[in-house]
Amino acid sequence: MQSFLKLLATVASKITHRQQLIQLSEVTELYETWKSVQTPNLLEVLEEFPSLKVPPSLIMVELPLLKLRYYSISSSPLVTPDQIHATITVVRYRTQDGAGPIHDGVCSTWLNCCDIGEIVPCIVRPYADFRMPDDMTLPVVMVGTGSGIAPFKSFWQHRKIDKEMHIADGNESWGTLKLYFGCRKPKENFLYETELQQMKTEGILDDYYVAFSREEGKQKVYVQDLLLKNEADVFNDIFMKEGHFYVCGNVKMASDVIGTLEKILQEQGSLSADSANEYIIKLQYTKRLHKDIFGIQDQQVEHVDDHADRMKNKPCETLSVPFVTNTFCCRGRPSVWVAGCTQQRVEKSTMCSMI
Repeated sequence: MQSFLKLLATVASKITHRQQLIQLSEVTELYETWKSVQTPNLLEVLEEFPSLKVPPSLIMVELPLLKLRYYSISSSPLVTPDQIHATITVVRYRTQDGAGPIHDGVCSTWLNCCDIGEIVPCIVRPYADFRMPDDMTLPVVMVGTGSGIAPFKSFWQHRKIDKEMHIADGNESWGTLKLYFGCRKPKENFLYETELQQMKTEGILDDYYVAFSREEGKQKVYVQDLLLKNEADVFNDIFMKEGHFYVCGNVKMASDVIGTLEKILQEQGSLSADSANEYIIKLQYTKRLHKDIFGIQDQQVEHVDDHADRMKNKPCETLSVPFVTNTFCCRGRPSVWVAGCTQQRVEKSTMCSMI
């Protein structure tokens, strides 16, 4: 980006604009501050420096290609063998600490505007490290926020079919399946509320705990708080019974959750900070700690949170895409790879609130 700004400086007719662009291109600290506050797109850069006379050919050559966007699959092939579902947040936020223009997520906004039956380019990418344990007697703890609940929906769907198949064979030994879910408001962002209640009633989920961080008139609660509240139970499932721990969501949340796990180890296991950290590394090495992390910039997340009331709620789509591969692993956690090479039709199904 800095090299692009330096290139733009050469086509600025106003001296002050040229000097500002050169400074931004050469002084990294100044550039990082400007980028963090403004978070500008190309149009906003042109508006900030109106003396720029940019040839269209320069833009075509210098602008990078759109990056691929991955979405975790929120359905089990045992339930919908001819479809793939994805739970997608429609990204919308303001820049400049909430006072700037509205920015819409490129891929999520486009998907939200697709008509039923429209062609969507996508492929499926397997993710072998994020899968249910082969040993069904081991406890499973799932932690997700917002659309990070997506892969866990496929988990409880898969467990439901597994139980129906194995109970018929006389096998009734199952590890516990528990979910910790975080969202903002119960009436707007509680994804799959009805389905979660049904799964608990049927005994598919042993329990689920929900943290609301923006419930009116109440203190903010995060999934980390719920984990600490149930620390003895978490310690027993993961460290005593050698269960599996899954976390899905943005980078900051995942980091905080892993830090909470270390605290639980120190409190319940009487370990030092260093020993707790070493144990977490061991969990990853033995493939009992599984992470599906979104690469979301902290600054943008903060803007969404702090200025959510200024924004109009947008729907969170559950998209169903016809199945595109025969190599899908039933216990694996693939991702939908939008803007890939295979085109498939998309059908919109259940609508949810923006998270």
